[in-house]
Amino acid sequence: MSVLFIGRIIQTLAGSVIWIVGMAILGNIVGAKHLAKSLGLAMLFVSAGLLSGPAVSGSLYQFVSYAMTWGSAFAVILVGTLLQLLIIGPFNYDTCIQECHIEEESQIRSPLLCSVSHPESTHYQTIAESTSLPTQNLRDHDPHPHQGRLPLGASSSGAIVPTPAGSIDDPRHSSRVAERPDWDAIPRDDRVSMPGPIAVPTRNSGTRTRRLVWWTDNKNTNRVIYIVTLLAIGVWRTLLLGLGAVEVLHGANELSHEYPGFFGPHGGYSRSFSMSNISWKLGMFVGPLVTGTLTERMGYYQMNVILALAGGSGDLGHYLQEELLRDPRYSVVILTRQTNPSTPTTERVTTQTTDYTLPSLLHILRTTRTTALISLLRCPDDQYHPLHTTLLEACQQTETCTRFIPSEWAGDIESFPTLPRAYGRTRLPFRETLAREADSQKTDPPSHPVKKIEYTLFNHGWCMEYFLPAHKSYRRCMPGEFPIDLTRWKYTVRGTGEEAQSWTCARDIACAVGRLLAADNGSWEPVTYVVGEWGTFNQMASLLERVYGRPFERDYRSEEGIGTTIQQYEDQPESLKLAIAEAEEWTISGATACPQEKTLRQREKFFAGMHFTTLEKLLWKAKVEERV
Repeated sequence: MSVLFIGRIIQTLAGSVIWIVGMAILGNIVGAKHLAKSLGLAMLFVSAGLLSGPAVSGSLYQFVSYAMTWGSAFAVILVGTLLQLLIIGPFNYDTCIQECHIEEESQIRSPLLCSVSHPESTHYQTIAESTSLPTQNLRDHDPHPHQGRLPLGASSSGAIVPTPAGSIDDPRHSSRVAERPDWDAIPRDDRVSMPGPIAVPTRNSGTRTRRLVWWTDNKNTNRVIYIVTLLAIGVWRTLLLGLGAVEVLHGANELSHEYPGFFGPHGGYSRSFSMSNISWKLGMFVGPLVTGTLTERMGYYQMNVILALAGGSGDLGHYLQEELLRDPRYSVVILTRQTNPSTPTTERVTTQTTDYTLPSLLHILRTTRTTALISLLRCPDDQYHPLHTTLLEACQQTETCTRFIPSEWAGDIESFPTLPRAYGRTRLPFRETLAREADSQKTDPPSHPVKKIEYTLFNHGWCMEYFLPAHKSYRRCMPGEFPIDLTRWKYTVRGTGEEAQSWTCARDIACAVGRLLAADNGSWEPVTYVVGEWGTFNQMASLLERVYGRPFERDYRSEEGIGTTIQQYEDQPESLKLAIAEAEEWTISGATACPQEKTLRQREKFFAGMHFTTLEKLLWKAKVEERV
């Protein structure tokens, strides 16, 4: 690897020196009038070499041998050296200036009348062909002619120091190509930079844009786009460099005319071209490093993630949409059973109707290039496991989907895995399915690999919006589920009211999901917790009474009464009274309080710098805002 980097540094130095010196010599010889034509012709050969060289070398490597591939490079260098020997060099101005000064001095010291005349010998002085360039600097006498090359070397090094990663092969920097054509020789050098409008829509653009460029899904079309793009790069590169060189040359001439001697005794073409080259080379150097670093640190798809929200038209789905779209990396696909969804379609939000069968989900995930699937589904108990198993299979069978968040959104599921009881009947079996899948990914033989899906079970305790009037938020709770009823201004004290609880604002939940999706690949934990505030219902009831200035009517529900109701309706799984009793049992057990130590540790790991809303702050905010 060290030899490779040393070679690339040498290549960079040589390429930059040749480029800058060549541009200066070309400008010195042809002048501004003919520079564009000369540079265009030169760039034609340069671009042809850059374009055809990798293909030729790849073909030689594939069909002949490795030694022949390197031999061809040395053969080209040899031919180039021979051609350079045939080039007629420019007039040596330094020698001419010295000879002219010697001749002038001898004429001054010689007598006015020569004693011997030689009419047959006529003296001729070679005059350099006039150009449009200023020549006053060339006429200045230099007492140290060999030092005239030093400014050129210094200016050249100034341009090449910032670009050690290899600036000689400008069009082939290590930018990411979304999909490589299935060619043989071309992939030998498959690092060709693709312009944004061509490469981006094939992978990570918004879903609506992708539907507008559906034709990019065809591999044959992509090959044509690939070739046309390379040709366009060559054309535009020649055009820009030709015009740019003329502008640099004119700028140097204007400075020389306006400030004689500004560039010193040997002109300023090399330094001018060196300075203009810095921005070009620096951009070509920094750009791939930045994009490569972001891709490796964040992941290719995390640069512009497309999220599918199963059941995303519900209450929590509204908050997820709003908060995720604040981040320009995210585009959202809402999955719903509704045939006429009310969610408006925008550039970064689309709604897809599905029956949640595997073919339907596969079609949507593949068409939209979904990279992460989030489930917000509420469904009958007997449908939860098969439905989420289908969601998991859809992720595994698509090329782009790598992350999955099932529908949990509860409390401490690790200490209380069977509470609420409905979760024990539905979520617990699917958690076991996920655990088996994770184990199988570690033990499956390489011949039958299973695509790894990174998942986490996201939990937050109670939603803090349940403390607000219904019209103040998107969140809705089941009647009787929450112990505080603002409509009747009644507080049902379950158990003692001093059992530990946790609450989180819905917008904080959505924001935390966005932060989690931006985390490094492989960093997720099986269970993730976020909490805005810990406390008891007695404390929160007192806070509401203080903020609103009125006391609650209190009612009491004992632990024994809750158990009796559960036994009475346990054979009626669809009963509303059973659902309320199970929520009451969940409340008094402490299962609604997310584990504080783990939650705070994960807050530092995934959500550092994020400010979580407290209940008091949310209450005052709801007083001044229409909807929070």
